[in-house]
Amino acid sequence: MAEGGDVTSVKDGSDADFDIVCTPCGEGNIREEAVKYCPDCQEYLCATCTIHHGRLKATRSHNVLDRNAAKQASVIAVTTKCRYHPDRDIEMYCAGHDMIYCLKCIATDHRACSGVTGIEEIKTSSIQQMDVDRLQHDTRNIQDCLADTDKTTQKNIDCIEEQRDCILTKIEAVERSLIEHIRKLKREAVDTLNKDYTLVKEELKSSIALIANKKIEIENASSQFQTFTSMDAGQQFVHMKLIQKTVNDAVKLVEDSEAKGIKALCFSENTDLKTSVMTATSLGGVNTVTENERETAQRVYEVKSKKEINIKMQNDRDTCYISDVCQLQDGTIILADCDNRKIKRLDMNYNIKDHCDLGYYPKGICCTGVYIKIPLIKIPSTEK
Repeated sequence: MAEGGDVTSVKDGSDADFDIVCTPCGEGNIREEAVKYCPDCQEYLCATCTIHHGRLKATRSHNVLDRNAAKQASVIAVTTKCRYHPDRDIEMYCAGHDMIYCLKCIATDHRACSGVTGIEEIKTSSIQQMDVDRLQHDTRNIQDCLADTDKTTQKNIDCIEEQRDCILTKIEAVERSLIEHIRKLKREAVDTLNKDYTLVKEELKSSIALIANKKIEIENASSQFQTFTSMDAGQQFVHMKLIQKTVNDAVKLVEDSEAKGIKALCFSENTDLKTSVMTATSLGGVNTVTENERETAQRVYEVKSKKEINIKMQNDRDTCYISDVCQLQDGTIILADCDNRKIKRLDMNYNIKDHCDLGYYPKGICCTGVYIKIPLIKIPSTEK
């Protein structure tokens, strides 16, 4: 019996029998009765080790539990790691998703869920054998399904490998029969491509040069504002007009650039090449198109129905030139009426709901997120 009379200590094969033995002492072949449990270290502690545990810097912040409380509490959170955050322990249960999570899961993905409780707060009963049998049956079934899926997928891989070899053989056969004529058509297509490429590139370089000069003019105009205070009214008037002219020229340059759009080299393959290559005069057509034209050319549309609608409003001209149409996510249709300088809004039944009068002629319209972009162009009016 150790001094103090309340803790038994026997070394090297003691006959003392405890319900729970101190973990650190047991590693030194010393049997000491455990009185506490540390969930962080997952160790039971005797009275002496509990004191040292609270003094060490590395463990003083650990929440040590009473031994009996530790036996009664669920240790799932201590022994099981989160499947989504392997460095964290399972500590919480979400009734809404009927699944257990770590604290990080709850904080990030289940904050709005109801029925979130700690594992230790859940009142659980013994699992019925029928539930165990059912889960085992489901587990075996899914194992079999996974095995079948794996076999099917592997067979699919083997099949496509055979198909690939077969297709390669066909490709090589086609290549051998067409290669001489293909080389000729290729040279012609490359020449056409290089010519178009050179023309477009020179045009774009010319635009870059114009933009660079305009940037310098704008920078010079901007620097003139620093000397405005030292000018008299006449000088200020002159400089304001000159700066405004520079700004207007820059705006027109930007508008012209946007109107031209982004240039792209598009290659249209000759779809009848395999059967008519020996009589073909070209491998394909090389065209210079804008980005929008290229995207439109790649789409295939089918007209399902046609309907004529009357969008003329009071005080409108006899003609209504619709320069562009845009449909919003809610089904609302927006029309750009260039002739009448209006933006008209139609409902889903193509009835005019309202409109907006513009001082310029709308040449296009498109929806970009929550905004509607309307490119405008000022055309001198011939009205008297």
